[in-house]
Amino acid sequence: MSRVFVLAAMLCLLLAAAGFAGMNGHHKVGLHILPHETRSCSENFPVITQCPEIIHTYPGCGEIDAFPVFFDLVEVTAVEYGLTWPATWGNCVYTACGGDVITGDIVSPGDGISHQWSSCLQEAVIIPGYAWLDIQGFGGVAAPTEHPGTGFIGTTDCDGMNDVPLGGYSAGVCGFPGDDPCCLCGTQKTTWGEIRMMFR
Repeated sequence: MSRVFVLAAMLCLLLAAAGFAGMNGHHKVGLHILPHETRSCSENFPVITQCPEIIHTYPGCGEIDAFPVFFDLVEVTAVEYGLTWPATWGNCVYTACGGDVITGDIVSPGDGISHQWSSCLQEAVIIPGYAWLDIQGFGGVAAPTEHPGTGFIGTTDCDGMNDVPLGGYSAGVCGFPGDDPCCLCGTQKTTWGEIRMMFR
């Protein structure tokens, strides 16, 4: 009888947790890498409509642009995240391209930023900005991570509910492979803490 009670209690807890999830419970976040060029939020800015369009491995070194991509979304009023990369790459210049209220900035590895919109966006993919990095001599991976000020990475839906991504995917440059954002293999085992440990 006690086993039945324990199982029923666990089921109630799971259902309650599911009830507190927002509309973006299945979204993911990765990085799209392109060679750096003159661009702005409205010029030479990538258009990504589905996962296979995300370039997660770039063989070259030198100057690159790294775009955080939130995908498999339903509706959004805010996104919050950080970016990290090997310290040997130096600092970046970050251009925020989305949001009516932008809090924070990304300059050094591990910095974080929040974008908030005043109206509900019903979009499947959001690219909120891009980082310009100059990689000289040492390859590696860059990755989305938790905002250092809040410990959160993810989205807020139009009812104010927060969702953490199901998966976070790195991008590799200079001969390093990135994570395939279209492959669910192994993403459940990756935690944001493990991503941070890669850069320590």
